[in-house]
Amino acid sequence: MTKRLTDASVSRFTIPATGQEEHWDAAISGFGIRITAKGRRSWVLMKRLKIDGKPLVRFTLGEYPAMSLADARKKAGQYIDIIGAGGDPREEEEKQIAATEARRRNTFEGVAGEFIEKYGKRQIRSWARVERSLELHVMPHWRNRPIDSITRRDVNDLLDKLVDGGLSVQANRVLAYVRKLFNWCIERGILETSPAFQVKPPAAEQPRERDLKADEIAALWPAFASLGEPFGPYMQILLILGQRRNEVASMRWQDIDLERGEWTLPRELTKAKRTHIIPLPQMAVDILKTIEPVSYRPSAGRPSIASDFVFTTTGETPISGFGRVKARIDKAAAEARRQEERETVAPWCLHDLRRTAATRMAELGVPVEHIGRVLNHAPRGITATVYDKHTYIPEKRRALDVWADYLKSIVAPEDGGNVVKLRG
Repeated sequence: MTKRLTDASVSRFTIPATGQEEHWDAAISGFGIRITAKGRRSWVLMKRLKIDGKPLVRFTLGEYPAMSLADARKKAGQYIDIIGAGGDPREEEEKQIAATEARRRNTFEGVAGEFIEKYGKRQIRSWARVERSLELHVMPHWRNRPIDSITRRDVNDLLDKLVDGGLSVQANRVLAYVRKLFNWCIERGILETSPAFQVKPPAAEQPRERDLKADEIAALWPAFASLGEPFGPYMQILLILGQRRNEVASMRWQDIDLERGEWTLPRELTKAKRTHIIPLPQMAVDILKTIEPVSYRPSAGRPSIASDFVFTTTGETPISGFGRVKARIDKAAAEARRQEERETVAPWCLHDLRRTAATRMAELGVPVEHIGRVLNHAPRGITATVYDKHTYIPEKRRALDVWADYLKSIVAPEDGGNVVKLRG
């Protein structure tokens, strides 16, 4: 039996005790609703295709009540038109889905997601920062834009909005990120030209010049220690070795030889993409020996295993959350200074520890070239890059030893730290 379906009649249909029931619409031949014993209600269309005499086919149009009666009738009419023209609605839907996916994939959001997965996570150590910046500052403006529709003017307008909002430095970072993305698109054949080509950074940046003085180091060192493991030793090692924040955070036990006093940083873990051997002063060795290796259980029911990472809270990943750690250090140092009735340490950042180590080494008479080797900066000139195969390990060891002796004279003079005179 068929009768014209209405919203009221459809809502009153009961669930069958077993199997399924179908209620057909008198207004559209072959259109109706199927109700199963499990309570599922689906709009269906029964039609015979004209292609090669195919048998009767049941098309599921959608679920009730997610799809209303009016929308189901509209979709049934579209299917009937396609069948009448000799087509198959399923093939047409597949084409539409493919076209929609192609359009989505070529939007800025789609291409940016591909860029992060296929390039960022493999080549950019701080890819998560890039992803966050794009999501926060770029997606609100370009998310659904076809990437080949973005022009140089669009790039400049975006940067102007950031500058007008007081985010001048962030505008420079955004330009660097989208320029990298557009250049990757050219390499992949997604774009022919980059809309960021010849776009200049909108803000002039002054390089940081902050380095910590002896009394500031003396104030921060006990604040480092107050953190306990793993963050306290991490901050101390960061200052002693002068290496990059993320590289020290990712330090692995397998790369450390405490007997030889060396840390070998594999090329894949360095910003410079070259293996870097860092001699460990005794001060660093003593701190590393106090760290208790972390064990963790990778999944329920499996035995615990030792973590690869020296500085970790989970065992599975290196430490993170440096902003919160920095805030705890500042709070502890400020409280200590207040009790001594002294001014608090002036604002500083973690990268200033690296600059402090380099600056003090220079003041202690370490040649600039050797400091560069300690910091793993790229050597310049054809002689340095092609012909000079010297490891510079002895020079790096002397540089770090003289810096560690000076540092110990500040933070632990009662332990026999040598008093080191700075170069005039």
